[in-house]
Amino acid sequence: MFRLKIGILDDYQDVALSLADWGSLDANVEVFTAPFSDEDEVVKQLADFDVLVAMRERTRFPAEVLSRLRSLKLLVTTGAANSAVDVAAARELGVVVSGTGYFSYPTAELTWALILAAARKLPQQVQSMRTGGWQLGLGTSVQGLTLGVLGLGNVGEQVAAIAHAFGMRVIAWSEHLTAERAAEHEVTAVSKEQLFTDADILSIHIVLSERSRGLVGASELAMMKPTSILVNTSRGPIVDEDALVDALRRRVIACAALDVYETEPLPAEHPLRSLDNALLTPHIAYVSRQLYTVFYEDAVQNIAAFISGRLAIISAMCCRKALLPNIIITGTGPFALPGVTSVIWMSTLIDGYEELSRRPTSCFSITGKTPAFELTVAVTVQVSLGTFGGTRPSTSRSKSSTISGRLSCHHSVAVVTFLSLLSVRASGRSRKGLALASS
Repeated sequence: MFRLKIGILDDYQDVALSLADWGSLDANVEVFTAPFSDEDEVVKQLADFDVLVAMRERTRFPAEVLSRLRSLKLLVTTGAANSAVDVAAARELGVVVSGTGYFSYPTAELTWALILAAARKLPQQVQSMRTGGWQLGLGTSVQGLTLGVLGLGNVGEQVAAIAHAFGMRVIAWSEHLTAERAAEHEVTAVSKEQLFTDADILSIHIVLSERSRGLVGASELAMMKPTSILVNTSRGPIVDEDALVDALRRRVIACAALDVYETEPLPAEHPLRSLDNALLTPHIAYVSRQLYTVFYEDAVQNIAAFISGRLAIISAMCCRKALLPNIIITGTGPFALPGVTSVIWMSTLIDGYEELSRRPTSCFSITGKTPAFELTVAVTVQVSLGTFGGTRPSTSRSKSSTISGRLSCHHSVAVVTFLSLLSVRASGRSRKGLALASS
């Protein structure tokens, strides 16, 4: 009897099998706990797998790699989006891509762990104790200092809120940040130059893009106070790493607390590892038991939906405060389309998300159009509303809608599940939407 071959990638802690019921899939599951050396190694090790579960962006899947994975049918990425996956190439190759739920508060927590550890010189104090010593140097209290937030988005807002609890002044800059938007979070919007000159602690929370790559370079570091601390839990390439190493060596800034790097894993001989004013962690901002449980439980559900030929659409960015819900649209199969056994797709269903996320209520529309067919679906919607950073829903309710209807999401939408596929009818219109995986 045929059994799917499933590969769980980059499970550095070797915990995937303990956090979800993989046995329910009746498949052959293999776990990879070490990173792959290069693209050829990826292809060599994964060529025979039908399903791959990628841990965030640790393994890259460009078109060149996907085209050589001839057995691959389903690629599950942990989280709602993954810049390391060439989704367009996957679509062309008939590889289905799906995502999982995600929440960002572990990153905000680690950001503050790094800030406090750097300010109070915890690594030096711990090392002194381990080697028989005692107190070493003076730490700095953060109360009354200025926190500069580079990117007041999903994580930046949470980091700013915690700063207020410590009695800090908070300033922020990003390309499209307005004074009104910043004021909603008791933050002062400033110029880019003022952010770097005024911040005692500067924390980076913008998304990596071509515009943000190298945004923090030698000139920006030169603006900072010699007593300042730079913190990066976003993406390594946002900071010019060579410029940072030089600035740390010359004591242009006091310290850098980093969780992300240009190359990951960070090479063993990298100069950052030898600097006494660099506090380094190995990209663990999202590495928490709670979030890993969501990743792997949702991955199992996605694979089960794929195996049973049901429709599953994973979407992100549909609610206020940019907290990501896991939205799964599920229906009975097989479909009334020749050769089609499953439809699974991950996409952002809101155009102009940045604008919508600022409204008290973010409404989103879901369409189920394919180039040749239109899906007509009746759904039952279960909406679980949770509080900020919480694990238990504070309230829940059900309502009915259609796949093309408008659903209002108040506050933090955690899970929305759609059930009961009714029919598929020919449309004859070409629309963007679902990706069809043919057998």
